[in-house]
Amino acid sequence: SRAKLVSSSDVFCRAFYAILALFAPLICCAFVFSVAQLTLKIKHLSSVLHKKDKHSRKGLQDMVQRRKKYLKYLRRTDWDSYCLVLSKLGLRDTPEYKAPDYKKTQPTKAQSKKSKSKRKRKMKA
Repeated sequence: SRAKLVSSSDVFCRAFYAILALFAPLICCAFVFSVAQLTLKIKHLSSVLHKKDKHSRKGLQDMVQRRKKYLKYLRRTDWDSYCLVLSKLGLRDTPEYKAPDYKKTQPTKAQSKKSKSKRKRKMKA
């Protein structure tokens, strides 16, 4: 009896359906599923990527950046699902970091320069 060879696409499909079953209760948030799907694609592509394959490497970098944006959005909007995604997928990030409160704005560099110039004018007068 021969051993059946399993292609990498079959392994990818099995892993995809496992991710789908894992995140079935959270599919209401499309970003959670997109992060899981991108993580699966990134892991698959990084395992089969060759050293000199520049175009696939560019695609891999684009996927990593897209996942990073989705995670940043999740961290900002839905903290609980963000922490759950990190734990389920085994991703590293700083989950103890909370998004800053934008109501307490700090002056930008341009604003601080303007206030310094106003102070100088008052001192001269």
